[in-house]
Amino acid sequence: ERFNLSHEENTTREEEFKGLEGSLRKSLENLLLPGLAMCCVGAVKNREDEGLSAGNRTKLNNNQKENVDLPLVVELKQAKDWPELVGEKSYRESLLLNGNIPVPDGFVITLKATREIANKGLDFNSNIWKEILVHLSNLEEKTGKILGDEINPLLITIRSSSDRPYPNLLKTFLFAGFNSRVLEGIKQRCGVKVGERIENIHKRSFGVEIEDILEQLRFAILEVINSGEKPGVRSFRTAEGEKGPAKVAVLIQIQIMTVLPTNSLIGFCQAKTDPTGKIEIIEAEFLPSASGDELMSPLDRIPYSLDVLLKSYPSTYEKLKLYTIWATRLLQSDSCDIEFAQEENRLFIVQAQPESIKEDSQPLKRVYYQFVDSSTRQLPLIEGVP
Repeated sequence: ERFNLSHEENTTREEEFKGLEGSLRKSLENLLLPGLAMCCVGAVKNREDEGLSAGNRTKLNNNQKENVDLPLVVELKQAKDWPELVGEKSYRESLLLNGNIPVPDGFVITLKATREIANKGLDFNSNIWKEILVHLSNLEEKTGKILGDEINPLLITIRSSSDRPYPNLLKTFLFAGFNSRVLEGIKQRCGVKVGERIENIHKRSFGVEIEDILEQLRFAILEVINSGEKPGVRSFRTAEGEKGPAKVAVLIQIQIMTVLPTNSLIGFCQAKTDPTGKIEIIEAEFLPSASGDELMSPLDRIPYSLDVLLKSYPSTYEKLKLYTIWATRLLQSDSCDIEFAQEENRLFIVQAQPESIKEDSQPLKRVYYQFVDSSTRQLPLIEGVP
């Protein structure tokens, strides 16, 4: 009452307010803390009387968690809250996105949904498909782009997000949402050459031509999920002492247009923490106006090195260095492999993989090719594994 009265009359000075605040705080402590302590003691006593020991409370919490209605599809930003459902890649991407690192936005079809799809298929009338459409609509709203639109099309990537890395063994689909109608629009806006390049990448990625956009998306989702059953994946898991197919969630993100002719590129870099605690990019490879599959299979073009990135794209290098340092710290790692993509000066971190780098480590490509013959692109034979 004294405080309100003095405030209304506007007659008190700052010193008086401070004095009132101090006395009020002391009064509240004297009044409330004993009461709070008694409440806490009473609550503990009640729990003990009910037989809820610490162990039983833990069991109760686990049972409550099991009864939670697990999501079929989650926004990428929320994926960090469901590490057991979204796979390693989606979980890390979510951590970066929540850490204010620019990551292509999207959503994840969780392991709960992919298990159901693997058993029953993906019907257009299913609850899972309805949820996928809702999240696609949200992505359209965020980007201002429309799936299948000729003027402003939404193009997406459809990737695996598994329980562990399977280098080059699980399916990835680039430029999903592309068809002949979208092609004509891209040719008009970006030129015939860009349109034809995207068409070729899309064809290499899908292997079949599917004009209907929704059928195309369903095909890609099923292929990603079923790739966990491939013999190569099973052989890999057997060699690692694991059984059964891989657990594969599906990560759907906005496609970064790295094939555009101006200030667009895609690459990998490797960061390492030195003995003083400083994080530095020690190696990088990139290609301007290229796609991820062109960088991974450099048949016609040889990737450029870190020195070229620093000299030819200084602003990109500075941003990449900042994002790489922050990503390495967010993932609580001493070293990290980063996949980055730039669309007309807008740089994104597409993927970040924590890894311990030894002093005698192999060149960067070996990190991604370690289980694949670089000449035949096939899984090498493993002794004792058919």
